[in-house]
Amino acid sequence: MEKQYKNVLSDYHQFKENKEKEIEGEAFVFSENFGADMAIDETGLIDGELYTIVINKKAKGKKGALAAIIKGRKSSIITRAITDKVPFEKLVKIKEITLDLANSMDWTARQIAPNGLHTYDRFHVQQIVTEAVQAVRVNLRWKAIEEENEAVLIAKELKVEF
Repeated sequence: MEKQYKNVLSDYHQFKENKEKEIEGEAFVFSENFGADMAIDETGLIDGELYTIVINKKAKGKKGALAAIIKGRKSSIITRAITDKVPFEKLVKIKEITLDLANSMDWTARQIAPNGLHTYDRFHVQQIVTEAVQAVRVNLRWKAIEEENEAVLIAKELKVEF
């Protein structure tokens, strides 16, 4: 009964085909723009929908910079869209890929640039360092306040002016 439903009555096979077409329709990959120095990041473009963008950094934002724009940020979809349209020989020639610190982005970069050195972008590294410095600053400030409060209590006990 289950096989009959799946293979005859349901739209299972059509759904599977549509899903594959959907991925193709929402991914624009320009294999000719892949080079040795790439970057990958995601951005929100329309009504909060996320898109993953792959660029060739050597083009410096000019013609040939856009290598891929893919709807979503799921690693399997991004990897499949790129590996389906870009020859493996081109992907292994990627020497460096710049990315953010997201685990999914790291996995995607490993799949599309197997020989590439992973460089984490300056913005995200600066953000982490700034947060760490802020945490240390807050801890030191609380420590200074506690020391001052203790000194005030000692001054009161000794009946001297703080």
